[in-house]
Amino acid sequence: MACTPTVAAAGFLLGASVLLMGAPRIRAADLVGALLVFMTVLECIHAGASGTLDGARWQACVAAAGTTVLLLKIQHLRGLARQDAYVPLRHLERRNALFGRTAPGRRAA
Repeated sequence: MACTPTVAAAGFLLGASVLLMGAPRIRAADLVGALLVFMTVLECIHAGASGTLDGARWQACVAAAGTTVLLLKIQHLRGLARQDAYVPLRHLERRNALFGRTAPGRRAA
């Protein structure tokens, strides 16, 4: 069975899902990056064995990794917004946005 780019991207998403559920205490972006490195090594091994590099299949895996990281980032920002809906969006990425902010109209001590 030939591995098309669609099958490679679906396999990457399946592998990412298994890794993210199997190791919940490790940062999700690190796991996705490690899986992308693993897929790149597999593609290089396949290129060495067959003599040709299938760029479309590798690009499909990179696109799937980008989509996965984007969805994880959206999930993270939505989780922060649900904790305190009054924090402006520009402060959501800061680690102390929820705990280090002062009340409106007050200055920081």
